[in-house]
Amino acid sequence: MRRIFLIIFNSTISRNALFLLWMLAILACQKPQADIVILYDNDPHCTIEGYAYMAALKAECIDRGCEVAVTSSGDFAQGGPMGGSSHGENIVRIMNMVGYDIVTLGNHEFDYGIPQLERLSHLLEADVVDCNFYDIRNNRRVFKPYTIRRMGHTKVAFVGISTPDTYYSSAPSHFKDASGQLRYGFCADSLCAVVQRNIDAARSKGAEYVVLLSHLGDDAEASITSPQLIAGISGCDVVLDGHAHSVIEHREVADKTGHPVILTSTGTKFAHIGQLTITPQGRMTTHLVSLKEYDRKDAATAACIDSLSNAYDQAMGTIVGNSSVKLRVNDEQGNRLVRRQETNLGDFVTDAFRTVTGADIAFMNGGSIRSDLQVGVVTKKALFEVFPFESHVCVAELTGELLLEALEHSVSFYPEEFGGFQQVSGLRFSFNPQQNPRVRSVQVFNRESNTFEPLDKAKTYTLAHHDYHLKKYGNGFEMFSKARIIADEIMLDTDALERYITHHLNDTIDARYAQPQQRIKVIQAE
Repeated sequence: MRRIFLIIFNSTISRNALFLLWMLAILACQKPQADIVILYDNDPHCTIEGYAYMAALKAECIDRGCEVAVTSSGDFAQGGPMGGSSHGENIVRIMNMVGYDIVTLGNHEFDYGIPQLERLSHLLEADVVDCNFYDIRNNRRVFKPYTIRRMGHTKVAFVGISTPDTYYSSAPSHFKDASGQLRYGFCADSLCAVVQRNIDAARSKGAEYVVLLSHLGDDAEASITSPQLIAGISGCDVVLDGHAHSVIEHREVADKTGHPVILTSTGTKFAHIGQLTITPQGRMTTHLVSLKEYDRKDAATAACIDSLSNAYDQAMGTIVGNSSVKLRVNDEQGNRLVRRQETNLGDFVTDAFRTVTGADIAFMNGGSIRSDLQVGVVTKKALFEVFPFESHVCVAELTGELLLEALEHSVSFYPEEFGGFQQVSGLRFSFNPQQNPRVRSVQVFNRESNTFEPLDKAKTYTLAHHDYHLKKYGNGFEMFSKARIIADEIMLDTDALERYITHHLNDTIDARYAQPQQRIKVIQAE
């Protein structure tokens, strides 16, 4: 009996010992949990040099043994000639070279239209997440709302959010069908509820951390800001934000349960690269790496950028159309006419803005028009020489009274040169330099009647111009701060010129622009 008991006892000890040895062997084979590092950008706006730094920083983190993901909170495909000339495709190629993992969509990803956005999303090797962009015909999301990545032993969810203001800050026509009916929407009235559903869904699938890739910003003028979103949800850990170009290394905002949520944003144009670190113990920190101080570049990514840049330089020789007349900035003596009187080039560029956007009126300040267009072939390079600042076309609503105030400021320096002197389209007026106020007889073109009508101070008009004046109030045009932007940074100014030539002028700038069209008349003293 005693012998049997000892055998059973010894067998139990052996089984326990073997089990312990087996568990120790498994643990010995497993790597210890490493730091999770999430690198992030927002609003790079085609600043392609920054991607070589992002790739180098990614490689450094991997070399340290970290679990790494690279993300973007949007506005990567538009904002510079490398993006505009390829409708975002060159930017996507560079991002694929870096190895982005997850991105959400900024308002400017929509600027090339929905078909091109879908093409870009297929070219992009990263997951595209956007929980609030819907096809309202069938109430279905266009992109998946979130993705869950296993990083080491940890599941991290990334939920994407686009600003509902995209409808106005891009071109509203992008979101309508051929009959003019609204087809796409951004859940403007239910954003918090939509985001909450997707946070809860990610948690139910085992996500231990939830990161929002948010293109909302903290600008108080937005329809909903990232802090307002955080205050209306729960279950989120970090918001990697974009849209407002704010520089936020680490801010804590309470969610609706009082739990602190980290809010961070890198600024714009790769001023910084963001680095979110989650330790094995669950500690979360954010840090902004300044590219003024970080000097490492990934050689392969830099070579890709150089190759595309060289191809872009060659592409600038692409012929857009022809001009049968010379469009002038200066007179024969080199005087900059465009800064103090109407010119044929001023007529051309403002016609392009008004026609392409469908606005009632278009302005362009003479100081932004920098080069003649010669007789003969018109290349992309020639258009960039006319508009070298990479400004963006915007459309604003404003009253006739504000328009009159802007025109008065435009001619206030005459006969001296003034960079804010406005070339005009869809409008004509005269002014008398010896009187105050100077502006007289303002008339606005009515498309329906095909006639000019007196300006109505109380009426609301739409004005196409560029962001330097409508958003930054350059040259002292503070009155534009009272205007309401209804289409924000639709396209580059050079894209508007190209589209006007190819889509509306049958590829030829013709004799209608041989001379200024008497839109601005100076009443000389008797």
